[in-house]
Amino acid sequence: MGFATARRVGAVAALVCLAAGITTLPADASVAPTSFAFDSACQATEFTELHTGPDGRLHDFMYIDPTVNASSCEFAIVDMSNWSYRYGPTHSGAESRGIYDGPGNSLAACVEDDAKFTSGWTCGPTN
Repeated sequence: MGFATARRVGAVAALVCLAAGITTLPADASVAPTSFAFDSACQATEFTELHTGPDGRLHDFMYIDPTVNASSCEFAIVDMSNWSYRYGPTHSGAESRGIYDGPGNSLAACVEDDAKFTSGWTCGPTN
């Protein structure tokens, strides 16, 4: 198969996937998986994936995946423009659902350790 034919086959496959509603793709480097920690007991990974948003277009959706979770850890996804919680805070060690992070949103995944008796959070990169 020649290069031009391979390109056409790839383009057709991409269109078929989009037409079939297969729109869960890795994000285009907006937030690559980034690990961060409050301390050695409370750590997480933040990442985004592209999904179909409320307007029918592909947009980022933010996730937080707790990787180290002592019983005192809290995890959240925060709107950094007004410090409102979009997910959590929760003590759950389960990966979050995807939180819409399209135009007009400025989200970051955050973690804190309640056992430290501080009121500070450590957050991953803002997207």
